[in-house]
Amino acid sequence: MSTDLGKHLIDIRGPFMVDTRNLTKTYKLAGGNVTIRALQGVNIRIERGAFTVIIGPSGSGKTTLLNMLSGLDSPTRGDVFIGGLNITKGDRDFLNILRQETIGFIHQTWNLVPLLTALENTELPLEMAGVDKEDRHERSVDVLDRVGLKKRMGHRPIELSGGEQQRVGIARALVFDPPLILADEPTANLDAKTGLEIIALMKELQEEHESTLVVSTHDPKITAEADLVIYLRDGKVVNEELQMEDIEPAKNVRLKSKHELTDEMIEILNRFVRDELIGQRVKAGENLTAVEMPFDVLETDPAGRVRVMRPTEVSIEA
Repeated sequence: MSTDLGKHLIDIRGPFMVDTRNLTKTYKLAGGNVTIRALQGVNIRIERGAFTVIIGPSGSGKTTLLNMLSGLDSPTRGDVFIGGLNITKGDRDFLNILRQETIGFIHQTWNLVPLLTALENTELPLEMAGVDKEDRHERSVDVLDRVGLKKRMGHRPIELSGGEQQRVGIARALVFDPPLILADEPTANLDAKTGLEIIALMKELQEEHESTLVVSTHDPKITAEADLVIYLRDGKVVNEELQMEDIEPAKNVRLKSKHELTDEMIEILNRFVRDELIGQRVKAGENLTAVEMPFDVLETDPAGRVRVMRPTEVSIEA
């Protein structure tokens, strides 16, 4: 398998690395008599290169959301776009390649193979992706050095501290230089000091690689360095805080169409434009395109269901 295959699958055209639309996940329990609503219409947009923290209490849906973003689980309803690509349409083989080459996942419980050394654990995803032995060894040694474990590469997980095991997990997620890194409660099993060191390390490596980092947590101390903080409760986004130095959250944005619009058309557009623009950066004097306007089909020639083709003439009536 080509080690570049996954990167070619991501077609990053828009400003967002992560874009979810009406993301909903429900589970049936107790023989189908009980419904658990893990996610309820979640809409988030995360810019490429941003450090985003998703914060909420246990049971708020954080892990479910990250599983949706990585393709480990599929939504009951809604869509997940990674780099502009709708991954909810992908089959199992596509999602496997996507995770191998594009998404690094740092688990809460580290998920290291007990019988393998730190080096062998880090090499594992490269081996699964078909990277040759010499290349995967070189890349793994390099990333373990960057997380401060060059002298501990030959140790197995039982011989490493919790913080060191988490560093191996970070190295394993970063070894193929993914554009998107997801971390599910990465400090939950660490003491406060070690946890903050791990977050600082992840932030440093994220900036170095210009990757997008999404961290879920219930610890408010983790939010200090984030560019964007998303508050999740009962499967819903209840608030967002923008903490980027170079941009302020907009209070009002006034737009004018390049075409003449009736009052009725403006009223319709006002229902959709805001949702279309959420997460985008705009400035007075710029041009932008937003919203696919709804239309009623009045007539077709021939009658019945037809397919619009390139030569088809289309006319619009007021």
